[in-house]
Amino acid sequence: MENIDRIARIREQQKQKIKDNCPTSVLFYIATGRQCPRSVNLWYDKIKELSGNANHHFTDFHRAVIFGMYPELRDACNYFNDLAVQAAERKVKLSDAEITKIENDTINKYNLAESYFIAEVTAEQQKRIDANLISAMDKYVNTEIKQYAPVVQVMAQALKNTLPKNEPVEHDFVNYFQLVDTCIRNEERFIRNKSIAPKNVSETAEQLFDMQHKGVLDEDFKINDYKTFKESPLLKNLSYKGKEYNVSHNLMPQSELVNIEREFCY
Repeated sequence: MENIDRIARIREQQKQKIKDNCPTSVLFYIATGRQCPRSVNLWYDKIKELSGNANHHFTDFHRAVIFGMYPELRDACNYFNDLAVQAAERKVKLSDAEITKIENDTINKYNLAESYFIAEVTAEQQKRIDANLISAMDKYVNTEIKQYAPVVQVMAQALKNTLPKNEPVEHDFVNYFQLVDTCIRNEERFIRNKSIAPKNVSETAEQLFDMQHKGVLDEDFKINDYKTFKESPLLKNLSYKGKEYNVSHNLMPQSELVNIEREFCY
């Protein structure tokens, strides 16, 4: 019985060791967002946890964690991705041997270990991860708001620059402006369904429609009358997460408005 228990403990320790040490090749796939031919779940869950539970659609957040822990993997992952892209352009489906060669070539070129410990992070690693995550979030926010109507982009940038430093600009920020943008896409639909949206969102949309009717904004929600828009009650008292902010002081210069376009529609 004692031997059986000992064997069970050894097996459990071996399983934990495997879980704690992520194969370098797996980190390549997680960091590049490429589909791995093998299961990555055993290690992906830990990377996801450290990234603030960002799912596989948010590769930049996973890269923030991986490169925060091991900065030396950044160039290697970029190289791996380049090799994979080039190989895929030459051949639709790669064999297991071809995939393994790309992985090994990268590991050998950068003299990397076969696996990396990910179960815990040191204080120095966490510091780098935190800095990387802030950068990844900033990139995410800027990318997302470019999808919205010009006036929504302008307001988002103004609020982003107005919020106190201890007020993180994260998913809630994006969701708020996404809802505003959705509301102003169709006024008749908005009027029918405005009770569904949060009160601060619907009130913001109503004010934007009002300014559009008065010619302050054009039919595409570009700003026609910069001065009137800047002095509007909406800009002086923009409601966000239960507080009101005067964002007029951080409104981008009129000369920059010409560069504001909806990047793409959805």
